[in-house]
Amino acid sequence: MRDCPRATDEANCAACNKNQFRCMADRKCISLVQRCDGKLDCNDASDEQNCKVSAHQIPSVHLDQDGSAASISLEAHSPHMSPCPHGELRCIDGRCIGLQQICDNVHDCSDGSDEAGCNHFYTS
Repeated sequence: MRDCPRATDEANCAACNKNQFRCMADRKCISLVQRCDGKLDCNDASDEQNCKVSAHQIPSVHLDQDGSAASISLEAHSPHMSPCPHGELRCIDGRCIGLQQICDNVHDCSDGSDEAGCNHFYTS
């Protein structure tokens, strides 16, 4: 990826092979299997960015007017990660959190994925 004009940041960079992904910040190569697996393998988390939502990530959550979750869809878990306990979902960073922690306006996942895509409706 070229980040600088005239690709000056690409000088002296060894290429990753076709079965590898290059981390953005430290430029290290990791296996493609580690890309979008729900585990942070790159120091900058670039291996988990721009991934399609999958079973080991928190899906889009739609809320009713009273703030309760109207729909949460769960799929089979990634073969690279053990499933979370019943009643929990996995953050993109790999941590399991309770369903009640999703869309509660508190970042329980270090990556904020438990609040991503939420339309908050709070009543006081």
